[in-house]
Parts: sequence; C-alpha cells; structure tokens
Amino acid sequence: MSLLDDVSIVVTPNGYKAGELYAVVPVPVEGAEEIVNGDFATDSDWSGQYSSISSGSLNLVIGDFPFQNTGVIQGTFCKISYEIKSSNNGLLKLAGGGSSFPSTTIDSSVGFHTYYLTTINNNNGRLIFGVNGFIGSIDNVSVKEYTAADMDVTRATAATRVDEDGLVNYAEIVGSEEVINGDFATDSDWTKGTGWTISSGVASSSGSNNYSGLRQSPSLSVSSVYEYQFTISSYTSGFVRILIGATDNGISISGVGVYSGRIEYTSAHSGGSTVAIFPWGDFVGSISNISVKESARDNVPRIDYSGGGCPHILAEPQRTNLLTYSEDFSQFSSSSIVLTTGQLAPDGSLNATKISGTIGVSSLYRGSASTTTATRSIYAKTVSGTGTARLTSYNANTNNLFNLTEEWQRFDLTGSISTGATNFYAADFRGSQTLSEFIIWGGQSEEGSYATSYIPTSGSTVTRNQDQFTRDGIGSLIGQTEGTFFIELSKPVLNFSTQSLISLNNAASNSDANSIAIGFDTGDDFFIRLQSNNVLVFQETETNADANTFYKVAISYKSGESLMYINGSPLTPTSGNLSNAFTFAVILDNLSFDFRGDGALPFFGKVKQLQVYKTALTDAQLAALTS
Repeated sequence: MSLLDDVSIVVTPNGYKAGELYAVVPVPVEGAEEIVNGDFATDSDWSGQYSSISSGSLNLVIGDFPFQNTGVIQGTFCKISYEIKSSNNGLLKLAGGGSSFPSTTIDSSVGFHTYYLTTINNNNGRLIFGVNGFIGSIDNVSVKEYTAADMDVTRATAATRVDEDGLVNYAEIVGSEEVINGDFATDSDWTKGTGWTISSGVASSSGSNNYSGLRQSPSLSVSSVYEYQFTISSYTSGFVRILIGATDNGISISGVGVYSGRIEYTSAHSGGSTVAIFPWGDFVGSISNISVKESARDNVPRIDYSGGGCPHILAEPQRTNLLTYSEDFSQFSSSSIVLTTGQLAPDGSLNATKISGTIGVSSLYRGSASTTTATRSIYAKTVSGTGTARLTSYNANTNNLFNLTEEWQRFDLTGSISTGATNFYAADFRGSQTLSEFIIWGGQSEEGSYATSYIPTSGSTVTRNQDQFTRDGIGSLIGQTEGTFFIELSKPVLNFSTQSLISLNNAASNSDANSIAIGFDTGDDFFIRLQSNNVLVFQETETNADANTFYKVAISYKSGESLMYINGSPLTPTSGNLSNAFTFAVILDNLSFDFRGDGALPFFGKVKQLQVYKTALTDAQLAALTS
C-alpha cells in the first residue's frame, strides 16, 4: 500500500488564490447540515429575540439576537452561509459572547454570502446573529462542518518570486479581459471622441481632439486594481494617458512602444466605470491592443522556482528596500560613469542598465540609502565573457569583489562598511577588478542578516510584509494519539538568531504546551520537538543544517514508540526520550508556520512539501519517506 493511501494532509506548491494556498489532500468535504429550519418554513427552532418568521424569512430589527444551538464542538472548521432577502445595509454580526463562533461583522447586502470560521468554545455550537444596525430579512441559513487543509495566507502587500521561466516577477492572480474589441478588429464597442477613427486594427487620432478620448465602460469593481497594457503603434506628436474610472496613470506617454502599469479603481468617472485613452495635448498617432485585467498581488502565496528544479513555497520576514530607486541608476551619483539603458533585465523587461567606467577611477552610488549594518544586493552580468567587479559596497571592503558571467546572478553583502557611511555603491571601479563595463539591475538595501526576495522601488522606500501561513479547525485530520508530521524544507541563512518553526498545535490556547514542531534552532542546527501538557517528551537541537539546502524531516509520534528521521536516517533526541509516554491534554487542530499558532517564532524559508498522517509510520516507512 502506498504511503499516500494513509495521508490526511498534503500541502505542496500547487493551486492558489489570493489569501489561500490549496492543499492536495484532502479534497474539501462538507458535512451534514447542522441548522434546523434554516429556510424558515415554520416559526420554530430559533431562540432569542427576533421580529418574526414569516413568508420563509427571519425578519429582524435593530437589537434582535436570534440564535440556534447546532451541537458543533470546539475547534470545528465550518462553512456558514446565508441569504439576505431585504436590507438597509446596516451592521450585522455573528455575535460574540455566548456564540461558539468568533465575533465577526458579516455582509448585510442583498444576496448570498459565505464565511469559513472555526468554533472557539463549546457553547453548544451556538450561532448568533447580532443585529446592531441591520433592518431586513434573512433566509437559507446553513452551518456545515468543512473539512479541508487549504492554508490561509496573509501578507497584505505585493511580493516578488522567481517564476518557472526563471524571471523575477510579482506573485499575482490576473483576471479575465475587461475590454471588448481591444484589438480594434472592428469599428465598434468604443465611444470615439473628436478626431478619433478606428480602422485596420488601430485607433488613430488626428490631433484635433482637444482632450477628447477613446472610451468604453466595462463593469469594474471598486477597490480592485487593474493592470493595463496598450501599444502606441505610430507616433507623430503629443501625449496620451490611460484612465480607469476616475483615476489616470499619472504619466504622459509618447513614442512608439508597449506601455503597461496598474491603476486602482477607486470610483467611477462621470461617464461611468470608464476605461479610456485620452490625449494630454494634441496627440497625433495610433493606438492598438488595449488590455485591462483585474489583478491581485496582496496575500498571493509565492510559488518560487529560484535555484531551479521543483517549485517551493516561499516564506520571508518583513523587509524594506531602503534604496529608493532600485532600477533607475540615472538617479545615482557617479564619477566617470556612462549609463546605457534599455538592456534586457531579469524580469524580462528592458529596464537593465549597462555601466561603463574607468578602473581605478569610477564609482556609481546612491547617498543615504542604507544602514551601516544592512544587507545590500544587486543583479549583475557581463556584457560578454567573464570577469570580476566590485558591487554593493565601497572598495575598502575586501569581500565585495564578485565573479560575473554572461548569466544573471544576484550578489549580496552583509555587514558594516568601514567607509562610505550609508551610501549604496551599486558599482565601484576603485579597486582591483577586470571589468570596465557590465550590466546591473535591481538594487536592494535591507536591514537584516541575509538578502530576501527583490522589492522594486521607484522614488520611495517600499516594505514587503511577512508571509504568514496557517490552517485551524483541522483536528479531524491530525492524529490525536498517534500520527506522523513530515516536511521538506530549507533555510536561507546558516545561523538564525531565533528559532524558525512549523508546528501542529492547539489554536485556541496559543501555547506550545501541546505541540509538535519541526524547523531550525538558533545557530546552525535543526529544532525538532514534541511536547505534551507542557512537559517535554523529546527534542533534537544538535543536528547541523546548511543554508539553501533542502532536508526531509519527519516525526512519527505514538506514546512510548516515537521516531525521528532526517534524509533517510533515524535520530536520537538530545533531550527526553522517544520511548516516553504522553497524552495531549487538548486537541491538536492547527497547522501554522510558527511555534504555537500565534505568530511567535515564525518560519522563514522554503517548503517543497508538507504531509500529516493520522497513523505513526514505521522505521521502514519513514526511511522511504525521507530518503
């Protein structure tokens, strides 16, 4: 029998959406209906205060608090759905206090709504609607246990990764095309202002338009961000801008080329939810291939291919790029440097820059762009052949001489600089090196002991928030008396200053008293531990772990018969004993990229796969699983 026949959770780099990383196993399953009379066919089964039940609806006014006991036990992950039939759009909540579900403000607009929540106490699985400002009617209330191991992902900022083609780009979800006839195949769908014509696949402007635009009105969503792209296929004079809703791109564009960017749709234009190309001055030229698509970057999990081979999940700490112009090196101070823009960059654009200088004389730097203990990094390659160049710090350092090839590499340097203060030296020819010209892109200065993924900037510092992964309410998928926890993981730096862990724990307690943890200790070692009722059962903290190296680690736990394995070999604990007896005092119902479910000692690194079994695997099975 295959090991996967007995696995209860499998998380790998696979499908995802903004805020969620899909598990391979289990396939999400809905349990039986827990609500009685959720369609309000009769005036029965509901308690508390409510205006009335009539015509198949629960009718509510301000101050009502209808509830029903479902019997769902604490720690159960549930799907809660309901329909608002009529509404004043006032405040409606799943009430706290006596409810088994966490206090949550819910959508009170007309229509169907769904939430996924974990019960937080054993108060009869009570579902309470708190009617704080709502007046209206509710129908089709449903509560079902929802069994799934999809990870919740929180970052609340955009973040880059290396994609399957080796390009550095943002992790994002791009929606369908919003524009109709963006290729101008026909003279239709667009409202043409004065001086605009559509013919032969282009929209042309004669220059007599007096700011009159070319526009259409797709259905756009407020607060959503849209990516635009269009081509100026011929150009004589003037400028254009693109408008999405009431917001334009803020830059006047001219010249033949392909142009792209992002605009948040904050409100409708006076003409509706408009997409428009409009002249900024008298534009004479033609436009083709207009595209507008909704895009999400915040909270999108990063499936990263850096290092080649199979992808991995990337989790990093919060970092800020202090270098305010990461790609525009014309904003740097220079001495005897010639810049040639338009070079092919690691993100596939033409935003890289060739720098040419005189060895022993030239330098290129940005003032007040880093702390003296920052990690500085930059992408660099030769124009041709191989050679050496000084990057990221002043030439008083002896460790900033790097070997460049015709392939893009990212070079970094961590630590204080003896000269140059807070300057960021993208390149410094004032030392022993062989290259007098090479190509650079993507400078970064961040406060930390190692380089993290690239954070683009264009005039100000930019912060990328910490990646957080968690899934609670999965007690039914975690073995409570025996089981196996397996992770294939790596760390970005040899010596962590704090522990970096992934754990099975109890979500409600926010404690490691009952938990199983796998990760990295301070220094250069692993951290592998099982604790029961705040008593250490066994722990391993003396096995070395190299940076940027993947390891397969597993704990098979069963009272008196536990095992630990790394890369096919068994381990003996440094504390406690694998033969110790134990019983978890609470239900393990949470999987989180931290120590105990509350964000303490978060995991930073890469994960190729994570598996949970409800049975304790044998020596032979663990050897096979971790080899």
